[in-house]
Amino acid sequence: MSAIFGMLGSTSASNGVRALRSSFTTKYECDRSAIWFNETCGLGTLEQWINKEEEHSPQPFRLDSLIIVFDGMLDYRDDLKEKLNVGFQEKSTDAELVAKSFMKWGIECVEHLMGIFAFAVYDESINEMWIVRDRLGERAVCYTHREDGLMFSTTPKPIATYYDYDINETFLKQYAVSPMQLKTHDPYIAPWEKIQYVPPGHVLHYQQGNVTLKEYWAYQSQPERTFRSEEECHEELDKILEEATRTCTRTDGEVGLMLSGGLDSTTVAAYAAPLLQREDKSLHAYTHVPLSEYEDSAEILGNERPLVEEVLKYYPSIKPNWIENRERNAYNTMDDWLEILEMPYGFFINAPWLLSIHETAKNQDVRVMLNGKHGNCTISYGSIGVYYSELFRSAQFSEMIKEFYALLNNGMSVYTASKKIFGSVILSYKISHKSERLLKKHISKFLSIDLRNKITYRHLNLNEHNVKERLSDSYERDHFHFHGVFSTMCSLRFNCVVRDPLSSIQLIDFCSSLSSDYFASKGVSKKLVRSLMKNRLPLKVLDMNRPRGRQSADWNFRLINSQNSIMNDLQITKSNLISIESLDKLWNSLSKDIWTMNFMFRRIIIHKFKGGES
Repeated sequence: MSAIFGMLGSTSASNGVRALRSSFTTKYECDRSAIWFNETCGLGTLEQWINKEEEHSPQPFRLDSLIIVFDGMLDYRDDLKEKLNVGFQEKSTDAELVAKSFMKWGIECVEHLMGIFAFAVYDESINEMWIVRDRLGERAVCYTHREDGLMFSTTPKPIATYYDYDINETFLKQYAVSPMQLKTHDPYIAPWEKIQYVPPGHVLHYQQGNVTLKEYWAYQSQPERTFRSEEECHEELDKILEEATRTCTRTDGEVGLMLSGGLDSTTVAAYAAPLLQREDKSLHAYTHVPLSEYEDSAEILGNERPLVEEVLKYYPSIKPNWIENRERNAYNTMDDWLEILEMPYGFFINAPWLLSIHETAKNQDVRVMLNGKHGNCTISYGSIGVYYSELFRSAQFSEMIKEFYALLNNGMSVYTASKKIFGSVILSYKISHKSERLLKKHISKFLSIDLRNKITYRHLNLNEHNVKERLSDSYERDHFHFHGVFSTMCSLRFNCVVRDPLSSIQLIDFCSSLSSDYFASKGVSKKLVRSLMKNRLPLKVLDMNRPRGRQSADWNFRLINSQNSIMNDLQITKSNLISIESLDKLWNSLSKDIWTMNFMFRRIIIHKFKGGES
C-alpha cells in the first residue's frame, strides 16, 4: 500500500516529484519513500507495508523500459501467477506482478488484475504513461493536465499546493446541496480547481501532451443461471465468499472488522474469524455502542451490542472492542476529519465512532480493516416489496398466488398476507418520487432559490418495480467513488487498508447472474444471505421482523455539551450557499432534526475548509 505521485512532460519534473514527496513524508508515516526521474518524467511513492514481502521490491519499480508505482492490494494472486508463468513459491510483490502483467498484455493487463489498486506505468522507450484505477474505485488517484504536462497524486492537496490552485467553488456547491445533485454534477472534480479524479474502472493515457480516458469496466448483468437446487447455488457462493475473504485478509499484521448487528458485517465475521483462527490469528471487532442515556424504540435498534454478543457465542475467537467514547460527537470531530480527509465531508453522525475505531485499531497494529459496505449490492440485496411489484407488473399472477400461500404457511392471516403483497404493489406506485418530495420540504429552508433551481433529484428515484434493474441502477451512483476516497485517506493516516470481501468482482458477477427470486421471495427480503447463513449466524441476527439497526442513533444526545460552541460557530459563519434560520429557534431544530443538523454542519465545514473566509 502506498501513496503514488508523478509528473510527465515537463523539464521541471524532478522538482515536481520532490515537492510531492515532501508533502507526503511531512504528513504520513511510512516504511520507505523514494523517487525516480529523468529529463521529463518523475515518479515517486510513500510506502506503507501491509506485507513484509513489499520490502524486497522498492518502488518506483523498474522492469526493462517500464517504471511503475503501485498502491493497493492485488487479489487472486495465484491465478495471476499461473497466467504469467511465475512460480507459486516466488515471493513476487504486487508491483512486480503488475509490471510483468504489463509486459505481457500491455494496458489490457487491467482485464487480468483483481483487487483494489491505483497505479501508474511509464514506458521510457516511448515516453508515454498510463494511470489506472480499480473497478469500484476503492483506491483513489487524481491528476491535473496543463500545458507544461501532467501531474498525478493519490491525494489532491499536494498538487493544489504545488501549483497554488484555488478552492473549487463548484465542488463546494455540489457539497452544499448533497444528497441532491446540481444539473451540471461532476462527481470526479476535486476540492481545488483544475484537479480531477480518475473515475473508477478507467485508464488514463498520456501521450504527447494529450490525455484520454477509457473505461475498462462497468457493471453489467451476467447471463441468468439456473441451479439444480438452492444448495448448489449456496455451495458455489460459499466458495466465492471464502476465497474473497482469504484474499482480503492477506497481511502480516492484525486484521480488524467494523462489526454491527447487521447481515453484512456479521457474514464477513462468520467467514473471517474461522479463516484467521486457522492461521493462529484473532479477528479484532469494533462495535459502536450508544451512550447509556439513549434508549431504543420498538422500531429502531440503536444498541446492537446484544446482537454482536450473540455472534461472539458462535465465533469466540473474535476479540470485541466496544466503542462508546462519550466525549466525541459530530461537531467536535470536525477538525480531525478535515485534517484526515483534506476536504469537506458529510458523514457527521458516524464521525465520532469511525475516528475512535481507526485510532483503536492503529494502536492494535491492525493493517487490514474489513467491512461489509458492499453487501447491499451483493449478498444482502433484495426487497420483497420490489419483488411483489415485479410479479404484478409482469403479470406473473401464479407466482403471486404462491407468495400468498407462502405467507399463510409462515403464520400470517389472510388479511395480513393480502395487505403485505398488494400494499407493496400500491406503495411502489406512490414512492417512486418519495425522496424528491421529502428533500424539497427541507431544502426550501436552507438553499437559495437560485441554487434550488439548479438541482436535480433524478439519481435518487430508484426503480421500485424490477429487482434486477434496481440492482443495476445502484451501480450508477457516485458513492463508490466517495467511499474509495474516504478509504484511501484513512489508510494513509492510520496505516491500515480498508477491505470489503463483499465487493469482490467474482461475487458481483455471481450475484448479477441470479434471478430475482434468489434475492427476495417466499415472503423473505434479503433472501440470499438469510438462507446461506441460516446455520452460521444467530437467529436473532437473521430475524426479518426484528427492529431495524441504526448506527449513531444517539447523535443528538452527544451534541448537548457542545451547544454553545455550535451556536457560536453558526453565528460567525457566512455563506451564500446555505442560509440559516433564526438563531433563537435553531438549536431546538438542529438537535432534533437530522436534516437541519446536516445542512448547518455543512455550513460550518465550508467555513472551516476555506480557512474562515465567507
